[in-house]
Amino acid sequence: MRTRLNLSRRPFTNRRLFWLGVLSLLLVSGSLFVWITGQRVQANARTEELKRQILERDRNVTELKKQLDTRQVEIPMTELTPEQTYELAAARQLITLRAFSWNRLLSNIERYVPNDTKIISVRIEEADKSNETALALLEVRAVGKTTAQMTEMMSKLERSGGLFAIDQAAQDATEETGGVPFTLKLTYRPYRGAEGGEGQ
Repeated sequence: MRTRLNLSRRPFTNRRLFWLGVLSLLLVSGSLFVWITGQRVQANARTEELKRQILERDRNVTELKKQLDTRQVEIPMTELTPEQTYELAAARQLITLRAFSWNRLLSNIERYVPNDTKIISVRIEEADKSNETALALLEVRAVGKTTAQMTEMMSKLERSGGLFAIDQAAQDATEETGGVPFTLKLTYRPYRGAEGGEGQ
């Protein structure tokens, strides 16, 4: 029979638990280091992405400001020569005249012409068309058999319900053929007066 004696001052202890503890501590420390490193990398990546987005937005804001400044630049008005101004006014006048219906105008005038009177010419001196306020200044030249035709036509025009207004009337010298010419300057409002008119 053998008997084991421990003659050391400190009894023998099992060191496996110690090394297992040390190893576990190292594993935990390593895992924490890896996790912290990964979080730092992700945080840096997010920071760089945010910086990139901020720079992109700054560039967009700068570009928008440039576009706004460009749009706010006042365009200098073009100076027209007197000849160009006249041509522009003539072109506008022509556009306005085309807006009037000549057929309607002549039809309206014919309703107020006496039987023994003939229209020689109708001229639009000025026109303004803006919806219901359209009007035109006319010069109507006609020839009657007697001086009474001008008075008769003027009387009929006065009963047009505002379709025609007499601005001026002038009677010329009697022609060799016996006709009596006269000129009426009228204000024509195509949106006023009765469609039928006083007529004949």
